[in-house]
Amino acid sequence: MPDVSDGPPPLGTLSWDAVSGTTMASRIISQITSVIVAGTLQPGQRLGTEKTIAEEFGVSRMAVRDAVRGLEALGAVDVRVGPRGGVYIGKHATQKLSDTLAIQFALTGMRPQEVLDAQVAIEKAAISMATSSISPVHIARLQAGLDSFTRDMAEDSTPTRIEAFVPRVIALHVELVEASGNRVLTSLFQSLRLLLAPLYLHVAQNNPAEEVDKAIRRVMSSHRELLDLVAQGDHTAAQLIIETRLTEIRDALGTLGG
Repeated sequence: MPDVSDGPPPLGTLSWDAVSGTTMASRIISQITSVIVAGTLQPGQRLGTEKTIAEEFGVSRMAVRDAVRGLEALGAVDVRVGPRGGVYIGKHATQKLSDTLAIQFALTGMRPQEVLDAQVAIEKAAISMATSSISPVHIARLQAGLDSFTRDMAEDSTPTRIEAFVPRVIALHVELVEASGNRVLTSLFQSLRLLLAPLYLHVAQNNPAEEVDKAIRRVMSSHRELLDLVAQGDHTAAQLIIETRLTEIRDALGTLGG
């Protein structure tokens, strides 16, 4: 069995299937990821050394080395050196997860409309959760951040103000999703934000400056109203604001051929 000196008892009950053939590494990866997903192996738990893992699976160390490389790429394991070196179950890395998802989403060639549809779905679900659980302190913190953002935009008259606006307005959406307390929704939205930024910027850069200024003011005003509605527990009205705002972006992208 795997070395469990640094891990909880459940590892002692695991039994790996012997692997053979030309896909030994992939089969090792499949078994290890399966038990991680099942919750049997915990973050930071020591799986063993390359030698002991090879013995457990009945394969060569080369096959284990290939499997470990694949598991590292997934973020499933970490390899440590030193007296307590070996292969350890990885710990969560939210940013890595979000970046990986964003890249995979981009590689699928998904259309901008699909990205916006996903944004609407995630934010509506997040609003529903947030309105039932968000605290007055949390609402006050979100409102203070919006106040600061509003002041900064009012004072910024430089030609590059839109480049500053886009990441910060997306951050407002991220904060809203985080308010749901749902880490799955938050991780999904963190990956979408990388795809949303160029879409938002494309719309802003291809519209007259006066229209962009009006849009900025609408965003500030509507977001303030949205936070008030979330504080009041009116998720239906808050969801409508998000849907309306994103429909405007969708229409603008359609006009530009996006």
